[in-house]
Amino acid sequence: AAAPLLWRNTLVWGWPFHNFNEKVIWLDSMGSLWRYWAKPELWSEVTVSGYLRGHGLATIAERFWSGAADVGHALLQNLWGEPSDWGHGVAALGLAAAAIWGLRLSWKESGRADIAAALVPSAVLFAAHSWAYQTGMQGVRYMLPVAACLAPFAALGLLDGWRRIIAQAGEPARRLRGRAPSLILLAAATALWSARDGFAEDPRGFWTVPAHWQATADWIQNNVGPRGYLSPNGSFFAVWDCEPERDPRHPFNYEVFDSALKAFADFLPVDYILVDTAEPSYSHWPGRLGRFDAYGATTFLGWPRAFHDPLRPSRLSIYKRPARTQ
Repeated sequence: AAAPLLWRNTLVWGWPFHNFNEKVIWLDSMGSLWRYWAKPELWSEVTVSGYLRGHGLATIAERFWSGAADVGHALLQNLWGEPSDWGHGVAALGLAAAAIWGLRLSWKESGRADIAAALVPSAVLFAAHSWAYQTGMQGVRYMLPVAACLAPFAALGLLDGWRRIIAQAGEPARRLRGRAPSLILLAAATALWSARDGFAEDPRGFWTVPAHWQATADWIQNNVGPRGYLSPNGSFFAVWDCEPERDPRHPFNYEVFDSALKAFADFLPVDYILVDTAEPSYSHWPGRLGRFDAYGATTFLGWPRAFHDPLRPSRLSIYKRPARTQ
């Protein structure tokens, strides 16, 4: 299953197990990432031994403890879904209880091997993400492997609970058990119907490169020099991996003061800034945008627009540093 990703890593980075985060997790915070990103030669300072020399046991323990609380919340969200949806919340707590009950049953019936097969990798992942949480390695998606490890035990717990209900409820419950397959099919059909809009989408959108992305990438390759450009780190385009030599981007958090964004552009230095209107923080800083035309804002932080993709309005635009006046 991982073969395509390993092959892509080999083509792009020259090593199948390349992982950018193996360095990032030894930083103190996500905020310090930008300094290292701007000056790649500083990455040689970021090592396990370097971190341990500069931090005491109390700091290390506190980092694990605070990260574990956040990762535990992310694991609950993985089961829960949207926190505001109490229906999902009840289901999450029910599944968690079923998983615990299933683990207990498995311990009694199968011994420790099954438990170890699920809990050891889960514990390793949980500890690793607890450590990495404060450097930005955070999100519900990281808990999917843990949830997958617990899913078989949740199914075992639910099955045992169903059998207990049938045994206690008598004849009406036994008749209901005979109708269970029909009820399950009805529930599945209802779920598919509620998601019918998703089936209308072109499935090629999951793997093809949008034409306006390619147009933007081609313009960058032909016009932006080796110093690169700033791009919002919440943009899907900004994390679209390709050869670093072709696209020297500098992802950055745009949700900072205007002065900080300009200072970082000067620090790199870069002469171009990419704006993605689909990036989550785009609507948070309307004051940076100048006059609009059919394609979008003609200026950003006072920098004139040098490129826009062919959409109307454009999703991706690139702004160029104005010429310095004497």
